[in-house]
Amino acid sequence: MGRSKAEKLFDYVSQRDVLKVKSFLKKHHHDYRLDVNATLPGRVHRQRTPLHVACACGDDAMLRVLMKYGARADVPDSHGDTPLHLALQRALHGHKHAFKDLVLPILEKSCPSIILDIANKRGRTPRQLLKEFEQVEQERVQRLRREYEEKAADEARQREEAEWQSRLQDEWAADMAGMSDHALWHDTGYTGLNQESFDDWATRIAAEQRQKQQQRYQGHQPSRSSHSREDAQDRERRQEEKRNFQRKLEEEHARYQRRHSERLRQKLLRQKAEHLQRCAEVFSAESQELSQLGLEDVPWPGHHGNPDKMIQVLTCDINREDAAELRRFVRSQQLLWHPDKFLQKCGSRLVERDRDKIMERVTQLSQALNQLGEEEKSD
Repeated sequence: MGRSKAEKLFDYVSQRDVLKVKSFLKKHHHDYRLDVNATLPGRVHRQRTPLHVACACGDDAMLRVLMKYGARADVPDSHGDTPLHLALQRALHGHKHAFKDLVLPILEKSCPSIILDIANKRGRTPRQLLKEFEQVEQERVQRLRREYEEKAADEARQREEAEWQSRLQDEWAADMAGMSDHALWHDTGYTGLNQESFDDWATRIAAEQRQKQQQRYQGHQPSRSSHSREDAQDRERRQEEKRNFQRKLEEEHARYQRRHSERLRQKLLRQKAEHLQRCAEVFSAESQELSQLGLEDVPWPGHHGNPDKMIQVLTCDINREDAAELRRFVRSQQLLWHPDKFLQKCGSRLVERDRDKIMERVTQLSQALNQLGEEEKSD
């Protein structure tokens, strides 16, 4: 017996093939056997509709196609979450365009006074999630404003320093020009600004006069030693400016690295919080009785299948310098993700077609945890 039309629609939506979904619905939307809001019991979607899947994946093009052919956003899944719940959760988890691409189209096509007040099994309504998102957005805007003001202040300081350096160079050039013979000597004598005693002044004037007489009668240029001293001072000044500029570059690079590290840490902390929430949902006794687990339903740490990145998410708030804390954490995770332990807990719930992929990823994560434990022992 072949697959039903509802199963085919679920497959196309899960594969995120918008063209196939559009063609399929255009061809079969008049068929009474195809309900675009149907759920498939015993499958991976936890009594979710195709619109749930589109919102969970963040596929705005798929969402618009499904809603065009009658998909409803007020249908709850096994946890009581409507597609609007899932869209707002993506927005709260930091997905950049989730609000504009998912939440707004749902609100435009639905009745806000009804859909915003549907509570899930945790008692959360989309209206509450919307208020949380508004607060998060306000904090994000304030943070961006502060960063912009700090950047503008840094640029202003850099411009001020550049202008100051330019002004110093102009004054130095003017001073050098003012040190010429005609500027220093008048009928009343030397007019320089250096503070010196009368004896020093008289000695210097006599030496300069003798030097001028020698130059006038012998055609000699000013002594090379004077030029050498000026050249050495100029080289030292340029080297000092270069050292200052290099030091500022290094400080700016260090500030950038600190900001980047903090942003990465906050991202990992959000992913771990989401992972812990999903673990509580999936591994609870209630969930074990209600639903099966496919590859994407297992609460993997992070949004990827790379074991090293999953370890990075798991240990983002663990002090690796504390050997005892790290050892306890690794043991707790090994008990959760060891293939045998995982099969004992969830083996009966695994969707058969995803079983091998799930166990392969569980094994990779378990091996990565074992390696982390071995590294801790060696250290």
